[in-house]
Amino acid sequence: MKPIARFVTRPCSDDGVECDLIIGTMMRNCSKDLDANTVYEIREVLGVLQIVKIGKSLISPKGVKDSKIGVTWCTEYAHTMTLARQFAFISETEYDAIMSYRENRVEF
Repeated sequence: MKPIARFVTRPCSDDGVECDLIIGTMMRNCSKDLDANTVYEIREVLGVLQIVKIGKSLISPKGVKDSKIGVTWCTEYAHTMTLARQFAFISETEYDAIMSYRENRVEF
């Protein structure tokens, strides 16, 4: 067994049973076990948790001009997450599908 990452969950209820936030870190600096600048999803399948690669992140590792949402990892983490909002957790492919739907939907 090789630990790759760890995360902690934040309780969102007084009884501490439900959680609403995951904060995590890699166990080793610059690990190559997960792709950089990539959105992953944790899924439950038959009682087993699986980590699934979703796709490239919308947040740019370079600069604002390289990001479809104008957000870069080159700033302080809290600032980056505040700017990215819900888009921090969707891939470029998902974002493109959302934008295409918004542009092509028919209003009644």
